[in-house]
Order: sequence, then structure tokens, then C-alpha cells
Amino acid sequence: ALALLAEVARRAKAEGGCFVWWTARPENTAANAFYTALGGYQEPVIAHAVFDDAFDRLVAAAEARGTV
Repeated sequence: ALALLAEVARRAKAEGGCFVWWTARPENTAANAFYTALGGYQEPVIAHAVFDDAFDRLVAAAEARGTV
């Protein structure tokens, strides 16, 4: 996990980024402890996801507009 996050951070910096953002479920205590040990801090957010039919409708809306 450390190698993956380190590589993500390296690539973000190479493209001009100055942070990385990820999420974990509150009940995933092992992951949250690991992220905290990396120096990460918890930010209260509400996450949203689209999948299945809602995802396909969103893609169709972009295609209908000719979005690149």
C-alpha cells in the first residue's frame, strides 16, 4: 500500500500537483490508521458515486454534447 500511494504522490507532483486525496470507509480502521500514520488527516465529506444505469446515462449525456 505504501508503494502504491508513494507512486501516486510522485506522479501527482510530476504533473504539478501538491496533494493526493483518497477515501476510506469509516469502519475500515486498519486503513484509516495506516493513512493517519502517513501524515494524512481525516476530512469530513459526503462521497457520491454513479454506477450501472446512472453511470451509463451520465456517459450518454456527455456523448450527446460531444464532450471530449
